[in-house]
Amino acid sequence: MKYLRLSSEFFSMGYFYSEGIKKQGNTYLLFKKLQVPYYQPLPKNLQNKAGDYALSPSVDNLFWNKMAFNKRPQSNIKQLQTNIAITNVNGRNELQFSITGMTGVAVTIELCFKEGGELTGTNPAGDATGNHFLEKGEGVYQ
Repeated sequence: MKYLRLSSEFFSMGYFYSEGIKKQGNTYLLFKKLQVPYYQPLPKNLQNKAGDYALSPSVDNLFWNKMAFNKRPQSNIKQLQTNIAITNVNGRNELQFSITGMTGVAVTIELCFKEGGELTGTNPAGDATGNHFLEKGEGVYQ
């Protein structure tokens, strides 16, 4: 495999970036916990009449804005936990994905393999890209 990318539609947070890696036996574990709040209005005593606040990051460091995020109450915090286990079994790498938290979040896992192998158990995209889709079950690249 050349590379792997995982992304979700969880508040447009983008691609998965691991918070770290742990080794357990012959398995490597990658993980990320995302927490996204809903920002409530700025309390009246912290508002300025000009509406001009210092440029600051959101508390999740996703973006910057002049909206005093660090002073706004938060509510309805949503979470998404992603775990990836990579295990070498007799010269084969097995990947297991676990995505928990908020339900109904679409997830895309992209695997890019070296040229020249054979991919089975998938459906061709039907165009000249050479892309395939695995909608359920198991796929094998040899």
